[in-house]
Amino acid sequence: MVMVFHFYSATYGRDALPWLNHWPNWADVPWRSFQWLYLLRLGTSGVALFLVMSGFCIHYAYLRRCSKGVPPSIPEFYWQRFMRIYPPYLIVLLCFILMGLGVDKRNILAHLTFTHTFFADLNVVFGISPSFWTLPVEFHLYLLFPLFLLAKTRGGVRMALAVTLLTALMVPLLVPDIAPLSLQLSPFTYWFYWSIGAYVAEARHQENRPAFRWHLGLISGLVPIWILANYYKPAAEYEWLIRSLLSAVIVDYVFDKHFRWVRVSRGLAAVGLISYSAYLWHQPLLGRISTAALRNLGLDHNPLNMFWVGLPVSFAVVLALSQLTYLAIELPSINAGRRLWPRFHALGHRLRGH
Repeated sequence: MVMVFHFYSATYGRDALPWLNHWPNWADVPWRSFQWLYLLRLGTSGVALFLVMSGFCIHYAYLRRCSKGVPPSIPEFYWQRFMRIYPPYLIVLLCFILMGLGVDKRNILAHLTFTHTFFADLNVVFGISPSFWTLPVEFHLYLLFPLFLLAKTRGGVRMALAVTLLTALMVPLLVPDIAPLSLQLSPFTYWFYWSIGAYVAEARHQENRPAFRWHLGLISGLVPIWILANYYKPAAEYEWLIRSLLSAVIVDYVFDKHFRWVRVSRGLAAVGLISYSAYLWHQPLLGRISTAALRNLGLDHNPLNMFWVGLPVSFAVVLALSQLTYLAIELPSINAGRRLWPRFHALGHRLRGH
């Protein structure tokens, strides 16, 4: 979803129309096909879906460890997350720097330390790869996970979810649109979207029940509202909330029905294994690869050629590169993290003993 949306943006040099009163200004478009494909903007919801799935997977894994009597410690949890996320990110980041993307020292240092969302300067936040803004947000959400667990211990999972929802509702009131972008990209802005995935995991694992009732009814009701949020400005104000609710219902529904979709789920799992690497590589490369392919084939750079030639070529290259990154970097990093943690843990015990 995200890759297709970003390809759409790379093809037309923009990803949205300006609002005219409450509706998109359809007159302000360079190509008629931009209007026909405007629904591809819904691909932005892939980020909300990811946050919900992240909350689900992280909390479900935590609950499974607890049920086996071996809950991870906070240091172990952060070590595992670091080794899962940072090594492949570092390699891709260095490749982009060598390509000349965002080469000023401040930008590089901010990205190396996962602090680029703390800056109000768009050239820092989006300067190397625009997609990288989600990575520090995700990692900062991990830092909030113990707070979610504490709220759950004190008042139950519904209380924990209510706390994150209240936080999400308060942030827009406390952080106006004119505030620095760094405040708007605070993890507290996205905490509810992550936590509703954790709520689904809690319902499924601990209470052995669906988190929601009437899945198909909720999905059929939320989908039109989700689409409307891209075309009607008052609804757009609640787009993230709509996205996350729809994503949570879908995750909860698929949890029940996955056994009916064995073949489909196997194919999606194969893509899912390399999806993190694909996310890291895709945005700066899609437009560049497509443009190079059209130029080498002697084709005009227009939307028709971009979608029929540039899209399959660029996606094939990115996915092949992602497969290589997964096998050469992600898997070794994950395995190294598992091997090294017992050694670090034992070393910590010895140091504390002295």
